[in-house]
Amino acid sequence: MACFSTAIKATPTYEKAWNNLGVVMRSEGKLKEALRCYNMSIKANPMYKNAWYNKGFILEDMGRLEEAIRYYNKALEISPNYAEAVYSRDECLKKLAQRRLKEKQKMELAYKKEIMQMDQKIRREMEDMARLRSQGGGMEEEPLEAMPVRRPRIKRGA
Repeated sequence: MACFSTAIKATPTYEKAWNNLGVVMRSEGKLKEALRCYNMSIKANPMYKNAWYNKGFILEDMGRLEEAIRYYNKALEISPNYAEAVYSRDECLKKLAQRRLKEKQKMELAYKKEIMQMDQKIRREMEDMARLRSQGGGMEEEPLEAMPVRRPRIKRGA
């Protein structure tokens, strides 16, 4: 790590040193620092595919899958045959699809539970109404009577 820091001090725009320092930071579990290093590498050379790839990789580690896919794609714009980026992007897409499927299943389960609770509440209310009717609780059914409709008077000509 010290050699990368020395190289960066000597040449702050040395993208490979920034990228490699990011790799070291990631290996030490310092994800935010690694991300900062990859950003510096990209700033130094926006066409350096490894920095875009590593930024995607670290974002995937952080669970930020949509962003990771974006950066893998950026690496592929620079180098369309970059096999690691293709593989990592595809794996990230699979993880994202699985995450979305789990979220959908969770929502469906919650919806079904809510429907069941509403169904139970309606059933209880219907049972209560039936009990009141059987006990003569004053819920005699009388036919509904239509209410007359009143039309507003229109004043004609003055």
